[in-house]
Amino acid sequence: MKKIILRTVLIILLVSMQTVVFATSSKVYFLDDLQMSIDIPSKYNVVTRNIDVGSSKRLLYGFDGKALLNQMKAGNIYLDAIDESTASEIVVMMVPNDIKNFNQIDNTKLAKLAASVKNMFEEKLGITIEKYDFYLHDQAKFMRLYFNLLNNGERIHCLQYYTVFDNRAITIKINSYSRAISSEQEAELKAIIDTIHFNETSDSSASSYEAKSFIYKDIETGVEFTVPANWIQLPLSQHREFIDAKFISNNNFGIVMLYGSADIWSKMSPSEKIGLTRSDINTSKLTLKDIQRWFTDKATKNMFNLADSTLVSYGGIDYYKCNFSYSSEIQGTMFEGKSTNLLTMENGYLYTFQFFGSDENTYYKDFESLLASVKYPVVNSASANNSPVNSTSVNKTTTPSAENMGSFWTDLLLSLLISFTIYSAPIFVYRYAINKQPVEKRKAKKIVIIYGIFAFVVMICLIAVLNGGKVSPSAILIWSYVNYKILT
Repeated sequence: MKKIILRTVLIILLVSMQTVVFATSSKVYFLDDLQMSIDIPSKYNVVTRNIDVGSSKRLLYGFDGKALLNQMKAGNIYLDAIDESTASEIVVMMVPNDIKNFNQIDNTKLAKLAASVKNMFEEKLGITIEKYDFYLHDQAKFMRLYFNLLNNGERIHCLQYYTVFDNRAITIKINSYSRAISSEQEAELKAIIDTIHFNETSDSSASSYEAKSFIYKDIETGVEFTVPANWIQLPLSQHREFIDAKFISNNNFGIVMLYGSADIWSKMSPSEKIGLTRSDINTSKLTLKDIQRWFTDKATKNMFNLADSTLVSYGGIDYYKCNFSYSSEIQGTMFEGKSTNLLTMENGYLYTFQFFGSDENTYYKDFESLLASVKYPVVNSASANNSPVNSTSVNKTTTPSAENMGSFWTDLLLSLLISFTIYSAPIFVYRYAINKQPVEKRKAKKIVIIYGIFAFVVMICLIAVLNGGKVSPSAILIWSYVNYKILT
């Protein structure tokens, strides 16, 4: 229970972060060889291949026209732009490609291609891809890659958009020479990408390919469900113990559904299992009041707001549906978002289904279709795990009531949400939504120590108000270690 709740909260924070709005004056550049136009902000000093090779005027990097053109041709560069501070560079590159167009490739195959590109970077070029995802432009599908590399002893941080259009493999990237890619640079490049216009040929538009529906089966739990047509499964960017599968819309890469499970029965101590069987741990042990108590203002103040919660049913299975809206101000930046989360418990397992958006979203009907198709394994009453635990096998002789079990889940989740919200949520948002890059170790230690003291004081006050209890000093040590690993 502990880990799945933590993972769920972290993912909600990650996905729901808003980007910085990009607005600036710019100039349109027409790249004939690429059959495209692109707007570049006026703060950049821009050169294209349409330069005067006879001019002796020094342009970028101290090169004259002829030398610079030769450099651009050698690097397959068609546009190079340096900002006024010379700390940021935008580059447009192109090479011929046998692939006709990313629009003609279904997203399942495109995801596999992205994984191959990642492996190629890491194995052949020695460049570690920090993360990658996809971006759906009005005319093209882009892979988006985050990485850094060493060039003559200098660390360069890069964000790269990559697509293939009319047999042209096109890269538009931003290089940051003084720091990691900032949220402002990330938003700036996305806005530049949105200005791109391709001169389309008759077969360059997106195909009418429809991804077929398919059956997803959880090997560990035996749960299976039908993923609707035009949804595909993507590998998780990293191993997540209690998040099992990620699905994105074939029509909109920004629409995401997640499925996860956790074996609650195996996490329970022998004394907690007295008089119970695995199958006793199900949704009936929870009430709507339990759900609402989990997300009271005391536990989620300044972070999450439970807009509403209801008991719903899909395919004859009861789920607790929670609609969240949340906002958090971190270093003067306000982050807001919405998510719809459904949870149920069957045979000792907690199952979560998450849709990143409200239930008014156009794609929510696909989420409901998936829920209606879920099939849970039939409980085998003869199994050893479904035999009541005898009180003589443990040192406790009292049998917990259903009310006590409900209190157990409530108190556990409440304490976890409080701990995460106070100790690590701001650190996590700072690392992944604001700074975007690992923090230097010495600086990370200072942040952890200063924030740890602050969080410890806040926790002491909060626990005193809630139940008059005490805060264990070991907790701050554990969370400080977690925060240090998050930052670095």
